[in-house]
Amino acid sequence: MPSRLCYNDGEMKQRKTTGFTIIETMLFLAISGFLFVAILASTGNTINNQRYHDTVYSLQSFIQKQYSEIINVSNESSKSNCSAASEVLRGQSECVILGRYISTANDGASLKVYKVIGIEKSTATSGNDDIKIFSEQYDLEIYKLLDGQLDVEEYDLEWGAKLVNDASSEQGPSHFSILLLRSPESGIVRTFTDPSNESFNNEKINSIIADESRAYLENNITACVDSNGLLSEPKSAIFIHANAAVQSDIEVIGDKDSNCR
Repeated sequence: MPSRLCYNDGEMKQRKTTGFTIIETMLFLAISGFLFVAILASTGNTINNQRYHDTVYSLQSFIQKQYSEIINVSNESSKSNCSAASEVLRGQSECVILGRYISTANDGASLKVYKVIGIEKSTATSGNDDIKIFSEQYDLEIYKLLDGQLDVEEYDLEWGAKLVNDASSEQGPSHFSILLLRSPESGIVRTFTDPSNESFNNEKINSIIADESRAYLENNITACVDSNGLLSEPKSAIFIHANAAVQSDIEVIGDKDSNCR
């Protein structure tokens, strides 16, 4: 007899399929996209914040470096005679490098640093006042190379940042000049600051040290660092104490205390 195939209705079960609907898929993609954009935005803000603070602390380090080189009597110049167009043996020059002159440039986007030399006067007198020594014993000049060109070091602020005035001054680029001199008698570094002038000629330098009121020793400098769009929050600032003598007198003031716009 032919065999029969018997099917039990209980064993006939309909197989069900599982999966996502179009709405569920679209909702998943929308949420994932939102989270991805949020992560990118957060990462971008973190990177911009790090770039800004690197800019601020790099600027602080550059200014502090000028003090370090003056204190350590660092002279990178290979030319030995700093006042004439001919070379003499090191140690036999008629002049001495006394310090640095720093001024803002390019609407606050950079700093320029010049070496300052002192040519000893024939009528030089000695005394205990290390500030008068500069004016009574030396004629100060901006150091020039043998070809007559100024020996200038330029420092550009990173990431397009600029120095701007704080809220106590008129809005705009920060223009100031700083004269750093190391006394050949006491070794003390004196800082003369002019918050309203960026000239760097010899007449300006000599007028600063000849000022009997010594007003240039009493000026603090607050230079706000504008992030150039990297950050929208308040700015940090470089603060240079009046008559700063050491590197630690160059400070970074945080956003809350900087008085920057």
